Amino acid sequence: MRFSHCYKLKTQEDFKQVFHCGKKSGSKEFLFISVKNTRQVPRLGLAISKKHIRLASSRNRVKRLIRESFRENIASLPNIDIVVLAKSSINPTDTRLYSKLNQQWKYLAK
Repeated sequence: MRFSHCYKLKTQEDFKQVFHCGKKSGSKEFLFISVKNTRQVPRLGLAISKKHIRLASSRNRVKRLIRESFRENIASLPNIDIVVLAKSSINPTDTRLYSKLNQQWKYLAK
């Protein structure tokens, strides 16, 4: 399944609403901020900063991993907007990141 445009947070206003009204959850590596939306699908926004992951290749790897994990869990998620931020303690080469992301999606699905 492709990561369609209808599943993406696109505008600055969308991101502002999530940051302003969102509920926070997360792990040691990621911070998830989510808020209910009026659309029929969950939407994802990424805020992976250079401050926390220096190399562009590592940032891109983390983004791909988050998007792939989101794609696999779309069916179980309610209609929410989600912004995922990377924390400074993240290790982009850690093989357990995918399972930690899946745990967060399950938490958000409740």
